[in-house]
Amino acid sequence: MAEQDKDQVKEHACMAMRRAPEPTLRGWIGILGLMAVVFAGAVLTGRLLGRALYLVLS
Repeated sequence: MAEQDKDQVKEHACMAMRRAPEPTLRGWIGILGLMAVVFAGAVLTGRLLGRALYLVLS
């Protein structure tokens, strides 16, 4: 009985430590696309805030 419990614990540990899937070209394109959208949003927000600050201070 104790040996069966050890086997179950070992099996659960192996299932928990499954390796992540290999990165694919589609995955990399998705990641880079998301980064581009975030970067463009940050640039746009910075430009709008800079223009607003310029108008307030002038």
